[in-house]
Amino acid sequence: MPRFAPDRQDGDAPNLLDIAERTFQLLCGESGPLRVDGDLIGYGLPARPISLAELRLILSHPAIGHPVRDAVWHPLITLARAHGDTWIIGCIGLALPALRRLAARLCRTPGDAADVAAEVVVAFTHAVHNVRLDRPRLAVQLHRATRMACLRTRPAASAPAPVPPWTLEEHTRPLHGLEHGLHPRDQDAEPGDRRSTPQRVRDRHTHGAPDPRRHPPAKAFFVTTAKSGPGMTVNTAAKTRKAPVESTVASQHVADL
Repeated sequence: MPRFAPDRQDGDAPNLLDIAERTFQLLCGESGPLRVDGDLIGYGLPARPISLAELRLILSHPAIGHPVRDAVWHPLITLARAHGDTWIIGCIGLALPALRRLAARLCRTPGDAADVAAEVVVAFTHAVHNVRLDRPRLAVQLHRATRMACLRTRPAASAPAPVPPWTLEEHTRPLHGLEHGLHPRDQDAEPGDRRSTPQRVRDRHTHGAPDPRRHPPAKAFFVTTAKSGPGMTVNTAAKTRKAPVESTVASQHVADL
């Protein structure tokens, strides 16, 4: 199913993620308040005030591990909870690349872009206020909480389309032959044929009659010779469904009964 990124195209109205990006860049300007002290964060960051826009570029490097990200996110979340809107925008701007990718995966049609972007921003803001600061990998927690909240609010996106009532007859029409109580593989069975379907299929592939070695006659007889007394032998016929035994077995003398 195609995905539609909620980025603004020419002539389209900006969505909430675009507005958050503009506000974030303005607040990260030369006189903007969205700055942190790299010396206090440590982990090799520049020992000077760093704007969140620059910090976002630093955190995008794949070599940055979770301890560094936690050292950045912990004070930002604390500031967002204490001072509100300005630092909420800072958190949204710092996570904006991941939020755009999440919104792109949730979009099903181009018309959903604005609604999905708004849902992602609202869910992320709620996650900032409720994430556990005593647990590691804060960025992963924020992303997971935002994704789960968006999936709960958009259950119809993954639900199957309803079937119109006038097409129910087509969807419930039985397969060929099933209306007579027969499986399609049994349609070629002749009356009185008691072979199982797998055996009939194997026989059909052999292009001939059933193999007598695999299908012995229903009735078979073999003769055993037993001693019933001195100088007397009695031949007894035993009925069985097994194949006739070899001549050596038929001539075997049984011990005294």
